[in-house]
Amino acid sequence: YFHIRCAAHTLNLIVKNGLKAIDDCVVKIRESVKYVEASESRKKTFEHCVKHCLIMESKALWLDVPTRWNSTYLMLDRALIYHSAFKELAAIDPMYKYLPTDDEWERIAQIHELLGPFCDITDLFSGTEYPTSNLYFENVWKIDMFLKEQAESDDPVISDMVREMRSKFDKYWSEYTLLFAFAAILDPRCKLVLLKYCYGKLYGEEMGARKVSDVQFKLELLLREYSKGTNPPPIRVPSTPPSRNVGAGSRIRHSKRKFDYLAELDENDSRYSHGSGKSMLSIYLEDPKIERKVNLNVLEFWKINQEKYGELSCLARDVLSVPLTTVAS
Repeated sequence: YFHIRCAAHTLNLIVKNGLKAIDDCVVKIRESVKYVEASESRKKTFEHCVKHCLIMESKALWLDVPTRWNSTYLMLDRALIYHSAFKELAAIDPMYKYLPTDDEWERIAQIHELLGPFCDITDLFSGTEYPTSNLYFENVWKIDMFLKEQAESDDPVISDMVREMRSKFDKYWSEYTLLFAFAAILDPRCKLVLLKYCYGKLYGEEMGARKVSDVQFKLELLLREYSKGTNPPPIRVPSTPPSRNVGAGSRIRHSKRKFDYLAELDENDSRYSHGSGKSMLSIYLEDPKIERKVNLNVLEFWKINQEKYGELSCLARDVLSVPLTTVAS
């Protein structure tokens, strides 16, 4: 369960596989940025073009690092802001030979739109606050749905790019990691509702319902393993030295002390009671769900409800703490 691939690395593989299909467009933008940044005089000429095109933007051009695909996204993002300035530069500078055609600019805009969600999710997965694992399932599902939607693009280059990305997605994420399906259930804003909705969209209602049942069953099995380690300790009966002359009154008092084995239960009833023989998971799922849009610290929720949910809170603590990525914050 806890052997997890780095989500940011997997996203990197998916996107870089897709970028191979559109090298020509990316190379033209990269060379255009290099050309402008090569000398101070070219920078001043480009600034003149920006002013002439009435572009009210202060962001600098961005040159990507080939090993970091999100820097390629940022490069395309800045280039699109200044695309009219690049056209103006081509008109006044005969040395500039890297201007993309109108069709290529349109394609670059489509590529930028395609990569946007991947950039946002990479930022989320490798954020400074080390996000909890309940965020994984929902966002991987969004990527899955997004790739299916983009696969229907009329542009053959974009559809080729998506096909390349889909091949990597299917290699690593065709089966959503079971652990992160558990994490989605353990988010009190989602419980089974998110899984039912997402699996239903992917596989249809009948197959989706079977997958949800399978995940719930396996989570119950994992919870049983946790329950084995949290059983109440055996109660030791205090030994009393034998006595030949024990009066009736003292024998009654002694019996009360000796057979009062339920004192611990009276004091800690909630720890041992699962209500009508139900597991803690069933009780948790039957409790009212928190609104999905509520900003919630999920680990804090389980810490506060530790007494209520017992061993399930221990399981939740472990599952939700699994890092989504090995990338440094």
